[in-house]
Order: sequence, then structure tokens, then C-alpha cells
Amino acid sequence: MATRRTMAIRRPMATRRPMAAWLALTAAVVALPLTGGRLAEARDQRRVAADTRVAAEAELSVHRARLDDALRARRGVERELALAADTADALGAARAALAADRVRIETRLREVAAETAAAEDALEDSEALAADQRAAAGGLQRCIGGVRNATELLAGRDREAGLRRLQEVMEACKQAEAYLAGGRLDSVFAWDFPDPFVLAEGDTFYGYATNSVAGNVQLIRSRDLRRWEWLGEAMPALPRWADPNLVWAPSVLKLGDRFLLYFTSRHRDLDVQCIGVAVSALPEGPFTDAPEEPIVCQPAEGGSIDASPYLDPAGTPYLVWKSDGEHRRRRPDVARLWAAPLVADGTRLAFFGTELLRADREDEQRTIEGPSMVFTQDRWYLFYSVGPWDSADYRTDVAVCDGPLGPCRKLARNTVLATRGEAVAPGGGEVVRAPGDRLLFAYHAWVAPEVGFPNRRVLHLDPLTFDPTGWPVIGAGEGR
Repeated sequence: MATRRTMAIRRPMATRRPMAAWLALTAAVVALPLTGGRLAEARDQRRVAADTRVAAEAELSVHRARLDDALRARRGVERELALAADTADALGAARAALAADRVRIETRLREVAAETAAAEDALEDSEALAADQRAAAGGLQRCIGGVRNATELLAGRDREAGLRRLQEVMEACKQAEAYLAGGRLDSVFAWDFPDPFVLAEGDTFYGYATNSVAGNVQLIRSRDLRRWEWLGEAMPALPRWADPNLVWAPSVLKLGDRFLLYFTSRHRDLDVQCIGVAVSALPEGPFTDAPEEPIVCQPAEGGSIDASPYLDPAGTPYLVWKSDGEHRRRRPDVARLWAAPLVADGTRLAFFGTELLRADREDEQRTIEGPSMVFTQDRWYLFYSVGPWDSADYRTDVAVCDGPLGPCRKLARNTVLATRGEAVAPGGGEVVRAPGDRLLFAYHAWVAPEVGFPNRRVLHLDPLTFDPTGWPVIGAGEGR
């Protein structure tokens, strides 16, 4: 049985294949109508797809054309941007160049404006200079003519008219002199006024100086220390011992209701210089009642000159002066400064004085003179002139003293006033007590470049102050 089932199941392949083929054919015949429908649908889809593809390609072509247009437009924009950038750079460069040109033009315009202003200023200065020169020339002519006329009047012994003529042209002479000195002349009086002494009496100042054509003792007056008027002669008559036309270095002291004038003159008999005194009830004189003999005269020391009175805090009068040792004929020595107390009325020495200083330094050239003593700042100061009076080396020094009769000592560097500007060789100084407890320093100086006799020494007045160390400062303070 088993053998037969097996044989029945396993039929020969030739018996099964026709059955399979038939079944497949039957399936194909059955499925044929369905496949045809699908193919038609597929063909329709393909046509649609083809149409869609064509449409898509057409649309893509349009997009590509638009993209190409956009790319071309972009390239155009980029070229325009590049051109614009180049244009902007060029415009920036042009603007920078224009700005630079503008700066240069404005700078040049300013330079031209400055040059124009300078040219206009120069023109104005030239016109002003020409006007000043014309004015100075006119003033100088008036000055020369007036001085010539005054000299003739004085030579003819018409002293009053001569002095009046000098007073009339004094301001013209001073202005002309200031112009010739380059506008830097700070003198306060136009004429020769050597060895000045200025006295304050109330609100009026009186100036006294060495003899000139105006007389034995020149006398001027001012209320503001800038404008001065001639008063003429302070001491018209000399004592018997005094040689005419040889009177210098006057100084005045008020004691009580009297004024005492101390002066230097050559002694007729001794042939040396001595110091005398005269008295007046008024500061303008006339000073008379002079003793028959000088109050100080040191023949053994070469003579005595340059007297200057002063008071101590208690009101006791003193006198300081110079002995002329460097001019002794037989045995030249050095100059010395002396001091002594005066009697109560100031007409003679209470006793002979003591030596304060001597010319013992090489740069003093054996000469010190023109002393002036003052008590201020709780200290005694002795101002004095140094060196030859007729040289540019002349100057003013100071020493410090322990009392009105010394002893006095020089400092290592003690010059308080030397040549400055047009004022050459300042010396012959005196301390002036002005109202308001002010101190001034009156001195003379040559006017550069004219130094030495017969040129003029003009009057200067500068404030006298003291720095915190007690060092005296005269005017601008060019010292030490």
C-alpha cells in the first residue's frame, strides 16, 4: 500500500506540467482584460506625466530664464555697486583733497590776513614813529633854544629870567631825552641834578643838588614826585671859608621849626674839601646864618665831603660823612666813612665821630662815598656809593650797623643798585621818608651812553622796600 501511495503521489513530471501551463494560461486569459485597463491608465498617466514634465520643463525654463535675468541683474548690480564704491572712493578722495585744499586756502588766508595786519601795524608804527620823530625834533629844538637862551640870561646875571626860561623848556627837554633814550628813561627831572637829596615836608617834596648854572645849591619842588618846578637858589650866599662854584652834595634836616642844610665846599685856606651848615626857617631857604668855619674838616685825611644827617628813634641828630683819603696828595690812602652825634640845634658835632667803614675791597677801587644812614625794620642800614663817580662801575652798596655810630659790617655780596637800562652808574643816594611811612631812594645816574663829566646825572626816585630776610630792595631790586 505504501508503495502505491507513494507512486500515486509522485506522479511523473510529464503528467503535471501541462496542468500548470494550463492553469497559468487560464490565469492570464482571466487577467488579460484587467491588464489592458491598467495599461491604458498607465499610458494616460504617462501622457499626463509627460505633459507635466513638459510643463515643468517649460516652467523650469522660465525659472532658468528668470534666474539668468536675476544673475545678469545681480552682476549688473554688483558692477554698479563696484562702480558706486569706486565712485564713493573717488568722491571721498576728492572730498579729502578739497578739505586739504580748503585748509591750505584758509591757512593762507589767515597768513595773508596776518601779513596784512602786520603791514598795517607796521605802517601805523611808521606813521607814529614819524610823528614821534617830528615831535621829538620839535621838542629838541625847543629844548636847545631854551637852554641856549637861559644860558645867555644866566651869563648876563639875569638869574631869575634864566631859571624861568629853563622851567619853561624843561618838559620839552625831558620828553626829547626820553625819546632819544628809546622811551626807557625813567628819570623824574630833565636837568643835571647830581648828589640829590629829597626832603618831604607835609605833602610837598623839595629836592636839593650840587651846584650848577642855577646856583650854589639847586632847589626844585614837587607835589607828586613826577612834575618838578625850579625854585632857583637855596643858598645864595656862602660863608667866608667856602670857595664859590664848588658846592656839592647838599642834605637837609628839620629840627624843631628850623631846617639845616649841610653842604660840601672847598676851603679857601686849607685847599681841601670841608663840610658846612646853614639854617633857614623854610625848606626852600634861603639858607643863611652859616658858622664862620666848617663843622667837619679833616685835612690829615684828605678832607671831608658828602654829609648826611639822620635821627635815632629818640630824635637825637647825627651826621655821617666821608673822608677823602684816596685823594691825599702826599700819601694816598683809602676813603673812610664816619659818624658823629650833633648838638641839639644841629649846628656842630657833639664830639668827633667814629669810623664806620673803609674802602678795603679790591672792587671798591679805594673809594666809598655818599653815605646815608636810616633806622628801619628794627635795624640800622648804611647805604653808600662805591668806585669812581665818573665811571660806569659806580654803584650803590649797603652795610648793616649795630647802632647809629656803628660798628658796621659789609656783607659778602652787598650791592643793592647797579647799572640797569639807560641809568648808568647809580649813586649819590639818599633815603627819603615820604608820607604814609613810605621809604624812597633818591639817586643820580648818567644817561647811557654818555658817562662822565660834563654829561648830566639825572634824578631818579625808586621805592625802597625790604624782603623777608631784611634785604633792601630798590625799585626792580637788581642787586647782590
